[in-house]
Amino acid sequence: MSVHAYPVRAIRADYMRAGIGVVCFLAPLAVGGVAWPVAAVFATCAVLFAVFGLRAMGRQATRVSVTETGVSADGWRPLHIAWGEMSAMSLGYYSTRREKGKGWMQLRLKGEAGTVRVESTIEDFDSVVRTAARASSANGVVLDRATRSNLQALGIALDEERP
Repeated sequence: MSVHAYPVRAIRADYMRAGIGVVCFLAPLAVGGVAWPVAAVFATCAVLFAVFGLRAMGRQATRVSVTETGVSADGWRPLHIAWGEMSAMSLGYYSTRREKGKGWMQLRLKGEAGTVRVESTIEDFDSVVRTAARASSANGVVLDRATRSNLQALGIALDEERP
């Protein structure tokens, strides 16, 4: 069994972004003299940044456990997917810039109980993906082209090549 967590250093920047966003959008409202339509937009933006901060807190509280029998994510919404019940797997890459290498990956594992999402900022992300890829192969889960390409980028070979 292995337990994986999101390190604080990976989440610190999200906390800063959320805090700066909330302050920047609430400061004009605190000063006053803002027309109500502008105030509504600013308040909405402040709420969105606050939700982003809460999601960062949720990620920090989450622990992902990988065992021989399945994967579990605890935190605000605990979930367990048995490897034999995994029905879908996708590995997406999200770029922050035009040039590659400046982005993050997200692993999505779907089972009867729901979907476990794991971002590449988690400790030892590659081993989580490697174990999930073996389980998907054993279950005959069909992987899309993007997932196969992203697995290849991580150096993870599939047991058998699928369409």
